[in-house]
Amino acid sequence: MLPRRLISGLLATCALLSPLASRVASAAETTPLGIYAVKIAGTSAGEPHARTYVGIQLLQTPIWAGPVVQVNGPRLTFNGVSELLYDAAKEYYIHVMDGPGAGLIARIVANEGTSILCDQDLTTWMPQGTRFWIRPNPRLIDLFGADNRFGFASGPDAAQADKVVLWDSVAQEERVYYFNSTRSQWEERGTEGNAGNTPVRYPNGLYIVRHSSASLRIALKGEVSEDPVLLRVREGANVFSLPVNLSASLGNLVTSTGPFSVKSGKNAAQADILSFFDPAGLAERGPFYYRSRNNDTGWQAVGANDSEAPLQPLDMLSTLVLQHQGEDSYIRLNPDFTAPPGGPFVPPADPDQGELPLEVEMPNLFNAQNVPPWLDIVIILETSSDLVNWNPIARPFGPNERILFQLPPGESRAFYRLRVL
Repeated sequence: MLPRRLISGLLATCALLSPLASRVASAAETTPLGIYAVKIAGTSAGEPHARTYVGIQLLQTPIWAGPVVQVNGPRLTFNGVSELLYDAAKEYYIHVMDGPGAGLIARIVANEGTSILCDQDLTTWMPQGTRFWIRPNPRLIDLFGADNRFGFASGPDAAQADKVVLWDSVAQEERVYYFNSTRSQWEERGTEGNAGNTPVRYPNGLYIVRHSSASLRIALKGEVSEDPVLLRVREGANVFSLPVNLSASLGNLVTSTGPFSVKSGKNAAQADILSFFDPAGLAERGPFYYRSRNNDTGWQAVGANDSEAPLQPLDMLSTLVLQHQGEDSYIRLNPDFTAPPGGPFVPPADPDQGELPLEVEMPNLFNAQNVPPWLDIVIILETSSDLVNWNPIARPFGPNERILFQLPPGESRAFYRLRVL
């Protein structure tokens, strides 16, 4: 049997210096990946369209993780920049893991060989030694397929098709995309040309506008992250994906006091307004605000003397719609992988008639390139619906073997990881 310290080192390498590195090292398991199904609602009687909010909580695989060596305004220098494997068709961002800027997201605008240039001054956010990730933003084709794999209604123009809407919080306007049936490609409304490489910039969310009465199920996948997120909030409307939080409620997800907190007020008219939409598109929680007045502070439902509703668990894959007044600011959201006393919220299976199982492939990190043939490794796949309770798939796998499994019809989410026995 392979010694555990060799297993731990191998797994830590395969997991790309995961934020779960301590868990990897002690338990010989890889960073959890996840997949979740979103039921895109069809139209109701008499309604011309239906809107479903979609959060992008599961992230693209990072290409680098480590400390910064030097910060000079928007320019970062760190070891290994020239060796990074950038894809010219993708847009990348940094995600700060610790220090005063923990959770900050900054877009990379240039790779200069020995440094990278970001879209904002990072001097006060990232002292020397601050750790950060580099990840690609998902593109429309990464989420929905270059061939429109989930079957959104297409059309010769946007008026006749389902729409993927990215909210531009700076301009306070929609950017609308659809699948063009004539040219068989994703396009932006009013503009010819392939828009499939359009990035969906983390931590922004999006929404789907559907014109058919039939519901549609799509599946999104990626890596689970335990890092905090600083939301850059603009005046007006903002649409955000929430970080994964197993006991998500307003009280332990959104910072309400101190730096990077929501704007509070004596009443809703003076405060940030927060509404949450679950990934099934069926329920809205809120709107809520944080009330601050003498001897009466805390989360409240707008228009109701209700302090209990904000304490109820949110679906951990919800999308946040935030209405902000005043100057641009930052709000810190805190992931949490500690299970609440009653267990994490897991929605029940909701299969449509005739729906087939969803087939999932788990990348096998153990192959001939990183596992010498003399190492006797036995791998099992573990799955979970809540990131707390894990169940093994009965059959063990070997290095280089393709790892496939299925989600039962109507199952809304699954997380999965590899463990070395």
